[in-house]
Amino acid sequence: MTSYDTDTATDLTAALESVEEASRRAHDRLTKAERVAQMGFLDWNVKTNTIACSEGACRLFGIDPETLVTPEQLLNLVHPADRELVETKLGSAVRGIHEYDIDHRVVRPDGTVVWLQARGDLERDDEGEPMSLIGTVVDITERKKAEVLLKESEARFRMIYEYGPVMIDAYDSKGRCIMFNKECEKVFGWSAEEAYAMDDPLALFYPDPEIRRQIVETVTNKPRKVFREWKQTRKDGSEAVCLWANFKLPDGFVLNLGYDITERRQSEEDMRQLRSELLHTTRVLTMGEFTGALAHELNHPLGSILNNANAAKRVLEHEEPDLDEVREIVADIISEDKRASDVIQRLRDLMQKTEIELTSLAMNDVIEDVIGLMHSDLVIKNISLSKQLARRLPEVDGDRIQLQQVFLNLIINATDAMKESKKKHLHVSTAKHAGGGVIICVKDSGSGFHEKEKDNVFEPFFTTKKEGMGMGLPIAQTIIKALHGDIWVENNKEGGASIFVTLPAGEGN
Repeated sequence: MTSYDTDTATDLTAALESVEEASRRAHDRLTKAERVAQMGFLDWNVKTNTIACSEGACRLFGIDPETLVTPEQLLNLVHPADRELVETKLGSAVRGIHEYDIDHRVVRPDGTVVWLQARGDLERDDEGEPMSLIGTVVDITERKKAEVLLKESEARFRMIYEYGPVMIDAYDSKGRCIMFNKECEKVFGWSAEEAYAMDDPLALFYPDPEIRRQIVETVTNKPRKVFREWKQTRKDGSEAVCLWANFKLPDGFVLNLGYDITERRQSEEDMRQLRSELLHTTRVLTMGEFTGALAHELNHPLGSILNNANAAKRVLEHEEPDLDEVREIVADIISEDKRASDVIQRLRDLMQKTEIELTSLAMNDVIEDVIGLMHSDLVIKNISLSKQLARRLPEVDGDRIQLQQVFLNLIINATDAMKESKKKHLHVSTAKHAGGGVIICVKDSGSGFHEKEKDNVFEPFFTTKKEGMGMGLPIAQTIIKALHGDIWVENNKEGGASIFVTLPAGEGN
């Protein structure tokens, strides 16, 4: 062999080794990306009935890649309740009737149950005959858990509406009844169906046309909530005295929360009980609102993960896939997966129902959690946000969920105050208080408070919002005072208002 031939062989060997090393590194990176993104790829040869799975796919099914031989092995791992549907979908996909697109459960060999999102496309040979079904599987267990959590929250809210001790009814802009819960049926004797069927349902409760006119005028023409007693007629002709909070909503609907105080109107205990029930109802309504906001926040990263997974599948189907593009796509998947995981964790923390537990808390962490929950709402309302969170603050003793509720209420109030503002800016800051504790400020660029309003903002049922219940700030004050802190409002010189909260340092500082 000549020197030239030897050099050429050496160069070819080096080049081959370089290609093999690059291929190995690419395989290792893809395997790592699959693990982080909790996804995998499958290729089912329908002619030979053999299947090739990536390491990520084998990991999702909980099997050893070395032991995988046939598609039947994977099918046997499908949850028995989902197996028939999966078989039907696969059959349709192989026959070219439909794309393979299904969410199903898998029971791993160790007994763990996971949800997988499976997508696949059919490839045909030159004669047009089915050749292989290529697809992806993505672990969507956390998404399914979140969906269950949202459904449970909706069911709890519905139960409170139907069976709670507070009357809840509502009317549209034409005066027709659209809500009439069981407590209303119990107090007045009419069924919801009877109330819905009436062209003028208020005539059931207020036979006197003049009284009815006064009530409609009072409820619909006031700029904000009305809270007062009304005498109403029951189905049997008797009279009931009810305490109502009437809210005119922006879309023209009127929502009413009421309590029957006929026999004990003068009882101080009854008034305390009424306030307690309305406070509870306010908390439930707030939680229902934020469940919807979090669902909106969660949909974006999950949709992005799905789109990126499909994009990666298409790139990898090329004869010479662009691995740099795959790496970019996988990086996006990892980022969106972390975002979705953070949202789910915040949802779990906020929705858990536990006894009050005083622990040592870092207020910056509490504030960051609340801002994370409000992110989607702030974006939708076009509100800019700035933060100034001081370092090395002393920790405070408190209940994390209660303090999250306080600052949720404060930030909600601030965003509502800026509805009509041209410049919408929210500023949240923390600092060490002169007394040794922590001071937190929520500052908005809204219209501020009138001097008379500043004296009443912490009174129950007082509100400056058309649709407000007037319970957010009283609840906040009750929680802060119980922790030996203080809360107050001030108007800003440049416009808008600031709400300040001080909390003493915890015993561990």
